[in-house]
Amino acid sequence: MLPLENLSGNPEQEYFVDGMTDAITTELAGSRFDQVSAWQSMKVYKKTTKSLGEIASEVDVDALVQGVVLREGNRVRIFVQVVPDQPREAAVANSPLQRSDPRRKRR
Repeated sequence: MLPLENLSGNPEQEYFVDGMTDAITTELAGSRFDQVSAWQSMKVYKKTTKSLGEIASEVDVDALVQGVVLREGNRVRIFVQVVPDQPREAAVANSPLQRSDPRRKRR
């Protein structure tokens, strides 16, 4: 799981984006995937200029999960996709995950 990218334009949201990366990594580690690299070991690839193929080769995985986070007020949108290290394989993209803050009162 590569570090998610912060699309909010607000550098103060980096802590939130890092937290979302950690949460998704933890969920993936408990799933059917054979190998999920720890968030701490993947943090070095935050804002890297390396290609996905280079990263996959360095960490010795068949695919990488990459994505973006956009937080606007009480809404969070997370887009993630699984990207195989071989371009000929089809990538699997997920629908955006949208959740409202449960503490927010509905009108």
